[in-house]
Amino acid sequence: MMEWSFSRLSKLETCPMQYFFKYVLGYDEPGTKAMELGKQVHEAIAFSLEKKDVSITDKEVFLLRNNALRMFGNRKAVAVERKFELRINAENKLIGYIDVVFLENLFTYILWDWKTGWGEYEVDERPHQLFLYAWACHELNIFVSEVGYAFVRRQKIVTEKVTDEKIERSLKWAKRLIRDARYGIELYRAGIKPEEAFPPRPSTACKSCAFIRECSLSKKTERENAL
Repeated sequence: MMEWSFSRLSKLETCPMQYFFKYVLGYDEPGTKAMELGKQVHEAIAFSLEKKDVSITDKEVFLLRNNALRMFGNRKAVAVERKFELRINAENKLIGYIDVVFLENLFTYILWDWKTGWGEYEVDERPHQLFLYAWACHELNIFVSEVGYAFVRRQKIVTEKVTDEKIERSLKWAKRLIRDARYGIELYRAGIKPEEAFPPRPSTACKSCAFIRECSLSKKTERENAL
């Protein structure tokens, strides 16, 4: 059975060639300062919500952790950094970590995902992560009725109600990308060129891509510039 995460599926949607280098060939993708900061902040928030002792030496981590706790207030957490591994179908399962689910009132469970970057966006601009996680909660018998991104830098929360239709849309998104990935792998194993099995998708993100030197699109550009 193959394992899929939201980040893995998102990378495939952003650029199939980038997905190919990381998940098919297994190339290392160097971490960034932003990624390391996000990891540390998530850990600090989780430890605090679970009432565990935590020593924070980084001032930015300390600040963002405190911002998150102010946003959380006196709410009761029922799940913190909850890992899940759930079957999507007979051959594939979705894995991930749910940042926090809390009990808003007697009948309302709400899921938040902490965001530590500077960017802000509405849920309907990037809905799939939250609604896939809402599906996971429902499968775990935690029936969340609302999901939200919690932007800790600005202490801002954007939320949206959970419906069966929204969950189903996100599940269809995940299943489509899984199907595309598995088909691309079959083509590659059958001898099809990587750039045909996983065609690169150029964007402004190419400049910061860890695999830019290996990318067929980059090599093609270099050849054209040399003419």
